[in-house]
Amino acid sequence: MLMASLLMLSTISVSGYFMVDAGDEKSVPLVVLDMVKKAPTATWQAGGPSGWKNIDFGGPDTDPDGFAMYKYNVKLNDGKTYSKILETHPKWEDYGWILGGYKNVYLPKGSAVFRAKVGFIKGGEAGDVRLLFYLWNEAENKVEYTALNTYLSYGDGVKTYSASIPSQYLGKSWTLVLYVGAWGKISTSSGQDWVAWVYAYVSGQYVLDMSLSSTTVELTQGESEELDVHLTGDYPKDVTLSVSGLPAGVSAEFTVPSHKAPFTSKLKLTATEDAETGTFTVHVNAKRGSEISVTKTFTLKVKSKAHPDFTIDVSPLSASVSRGGAASFSININPLEGFDQSVSLSISGLPTGTTYEFSPSSGTPPFTSTLSIQTTETTPLGTHTVTITASGGGKTHSKSIDLTVKAVPDFSIGVEPPSITIKQGEAAEYVIGVASLEGFSEEVGLSVSGLPSGATVSLSQTSGTPPMKSIMKIKISEDTPVGSYTITVTGTGGGKTHSASVNLVVKEAPSFSITLSEEKVSIIQGESTDLTVKVGS
Repeated sequence: MLMASLLMLSTISVSGYFMVDAGDEKSVPLVVLDMVKKAPTATWQAGGPSGWKNIDFGGPDTDPDGFAMYKYNVKLNDGKTYSKILETHPKWEDYGWILGGYKNVYLPKGSAVFRAKVGFIKGGEAGDVRLLFYLWNEAENKVEYTALNTYLSYGDGVKTYSASIPSQYLGKSWTLVLYVGAWGKISTSSGQDWVAWVYAYVSGQYVLDMSLSSTTVELTQGESEELDVHLTGDYPKDVTLSVSGLPAGVSAEFTVPSHKAPFTSKLKLTATEDAETGTFTVHVNAKRGSEISVTKTFTLKVKSKAHPDFTIDVSPLSASVSRGGAASFSININPLEGFDQSVSLSISGLPTGTTYEFSPSSGTPPFTSTLSIQTTETTPLGTHTVTITASGGGKTHSKSIDLTVKAVPDFSIGVEPPSITIKQGEAAEYVIGVASLEGFSEEVGLSVSGLPSGATVSLSQTSGTPPMKSIMKIKISEDTPVGSYTITVTGTGGGKTHSASVNLVVKEAPSFSITLSEEKVSIIQGESTDLTVKVGS
């Protein structure tokens, strides 16, 4: 029988809430038992002074022996409508009661908390009950611990409760009991004790612990070592093991990569021949999503294996050249542990339009080689990753360098306007512009060619550093032949020469004649005479 005597129920105490420290384990609370959802599987009993009996879940709600059943879309005494509630009604007599026992429920070692939201169905204004949630000891047929012991009346509205279960009751299985008694603060009648459970559940935090057989592992390149990983605790699902913090060249493998605690898995660590050496902090983690995880660390010392080898170093690691220019790199090959084999150098990743030369291209370490890379005017612009590889004695090592190819500094020249028409004896003016390209900063000198005969030219500025402008004035004599002439302006500087041409059109100057009506005229002092002057084209 799950019922505790009235005397016992009147004297049991209610505990406060507390948490249990789970060490380096991290977990989130999980629902251990949803008492509303699992209500059909519980053992239901109802009774009173006249006696008690087991009852079936599901009602009807007119059963005078008491009932437990689901109801849907029910309005409670807080005025809200709930889509589904668990109604528990005591036996219909004074001091009637009803309880539901959920057998063999395991409470996690980390923590366990009972939470409930309880009220009355709307209209049951005489509702007045005593609510309990307790742990029932089946073996000794007694209440082991009561987490909730309170009165609830209709006028109290819908209330929520939260109570934690002390650590001495955790890590064990109990029968968990919901209990409703008709004796409240006001009345002992069960007539309108329409108790509605919106929710009632126990949540808890499971414990997952890990221990390692060693806190320090020494590993030699090319070899393997093992340590044991022990998982204990009461977490009821599989957890997955993983490792982080391993140096380059060291791999890890678990004999049991995933399982439910308790279990032991061997962690095998294997180092390659060229694994990174040194002292490292390695983390072993057991995890299941965001629910739970535990981590332990150990120190991994990776030692060098005695085997001949060599190193390669390149300086500088990057260079920038203009098209047509060359870049130089120094390559140092040094022996390790007595390496005495010849090492050859090779290169890959060069852009098109380049050539290279190693000096020397091979040697026995230690030695230094100079790499020269020559670009051309067709070498693609941009940054190119070039790999230098050294091979010998069964060993191969590489280094990457960056070669940046830039456009050659230059200048451009232009003349405006492109064409001018003038008459003999007149002058024309042009504007010469010189612009810098790719950072060109040398002085540029200007010269003019293609002038017609009888023409002179003057420049307001004959040289300068781009950007610059110069006014070119061409003076045409009256004898300059009529025609169209191509005038070329040439700029020279920094080893570069560029030209621009314009057109000069020379037209004939206007002409006319003057004739007199008489070639000779005689005139007496004091008199006058007339001559006719004729102007013709």
